[in-house]
Amino acid sequence: MRFKVIDPQGQCIIGGGDECLVKDNTLDKRGGLESVPYGEQTFRVKYSGADNTLERFTITSIDPIIGQWNVSLESDDEFVQQAYASEDPIVKITYRYYSETITVKSQ
Repeated sequence: MRFKVIDPQGQCIIGGGDECLVKDNTLDKRGGLESVPYGEQTFRVKYSGADNTLERFTITSIDPIIGQWNVSLESDDEFVQQAYASEDPIVKITYRYYSETITVKSQ
């Protein structure tokens, strides 16, 4: 069993399929992150991998990440169950928004 993370347009970001942008853990990448081009922005994906006891992932970007994302659990042969953050307490999804800080000095 492993996570499958799908963006609002149906693109698989994390999962085991060939269509997914991140398939394996990113720990051996520089900073433990994989940079994934996504339209006009770049996602920074940190993924523990399906073999990890506690499977975790983080997707960040300088630009806001918006829309309805879908996180599901999949097995090698078929989907096992859907896991939505608002309906299933087993999957915890945290959204954080960081705005750019601008310092203005008066003369």
